[in-house]
Amino acid sequence: MNSPQPIADEVLVANDRHGLQGRINASWAKPIRTPEPEVDLDAYFDRIGYVGPRTATLDVLQALHALHPASIPFEAIDVLMGKPISLAPADIDRKLIHAGRGGYCFEHNSLFRRVLRSLGFEVEGLAGRVLWGYGAHEMPRPRCHMVNRVMIEGEAWLADVGLGGCVPTAPLLLETSAPQVTSRDTYRVITLEHAYRVELERGGIWQPVHEIDFAPVADID
Repeated sequence: MNSPQPIADEVLVANDRHGLQGRINASWAKPIRTPEPEVDLDAYFDRIGYVGPRTATLDVLQALHALHPASIPFEAIDVLMGKPISLAPADIDRKLIHAGRGGYCFEHNSLFRRVLRSLGFEVEGLAGRVLWGYGAHEMPRPRCHMVNRVMIEGEAWLADVGLGGCVPTAPLLLETSAPQVTSRDTYRVITLEHAYRVELERGGIWQPVHEIDFAPVADID
């Protein structure tokens, strides 16, 4: 009868390491179920200068989408100063609403999403790749941009108030490739296999702005 072979030390270490990693993953991967913090609509509307109905309609979405980027700038001053950026709703509200500051896409569009949800809109976040300003040799870009998809009476609209110099001043209707004229630029949305490709017309040439995945992302993402 053969005696059991000893298990090599490196195998024991590997097994222990995998078991430890599994316990770590289980600890941080558990979803956190917390209510979405409410936004102070009165303060937000004062910040962007909105006076109008508080209903989940296309007219309201268009009005808010025009006023938000005109009143709250796209900026990354904290990055230049080496300061961390918090995406906690309370910190975003404090910075963009009460302190008169601006922010980048995740700050803008997460705030805008909470505002829309507070008004009763059906909203979900989407992630995508910014293409504006990059050459073909710099592709593909990472998924570092956030937008919102808003459903109104069975139609899907792309709401993006955090895109810097080429930010749309109006929501863009999805599922159509027809040119959409806003107060500043003309856009079109091309439906690809797994993403929406938003393009901007400048000087008679359609230029890519970003590609946004179809699949929604959870708030925690």
